[in-house]
Amino acid sequence: RDDAEIKVATTASRKLGVADSGRKITCRVTARNAAGPLAAVSKKPVHVKPRYEVTGITTYKTLFVSGQESMVDGEISVNNLANLALPFTVDLTVTDPGGIVIATVPGIAGAPSALASLVVPYKFKLPATAPAGQYTARAVVKIKWAGGDEVLPTSSVFNLLKLSPASPSAGLWVIAK
Repeated sequence: RDDAEIKVATTASRKLGVADSGRKITCRVTARNAAGPLAAVSKKPVHVKPRYEVTGITTYKTLFVSGQESMVDGEISVNNLANLALPFTVDLTVTDPGGIVIATVPGIAGAPSALASLVVPYKFKLPATAPAGQYTARAVVKIKWAGGDEVLPTSSVFNLLKLSPASPSAGLWVIAK
């Protein structure tokens, strides 16, 4: 692992784990017979892909005015399963209750950190014509590491916000909890 021996890797096969994430792995095989031992080392290292996983998307704002464009902000929660401090970005896609994409926010920068739980703030504009109902969001994490740029699997779809009338005479909408 990164040119250091993995002391416990002494069998014919080894399942790579979280400790190997983002690392360069080479293999040395030693054969022994009557003529003595002979070792061979893999010529090309394998880069083990790091794992970041989106675990939630939340919003801060709770009140919107119907018929007016509004800024929505919140946080995308990301698990850093291998605790690696790698540069990464998140692409966010928001859909309205009819399944129409109303916002795409590409390249939201996440701060490289070895912490297990990371938070990435986001903002997007909610259109003035936003209908009542459940809005959803999906996030894709992209990381930069020794093996190159990597697009990780798309997250699950998260319920982002649900607009419902608060005071129809005042034209207000609230996020229903």
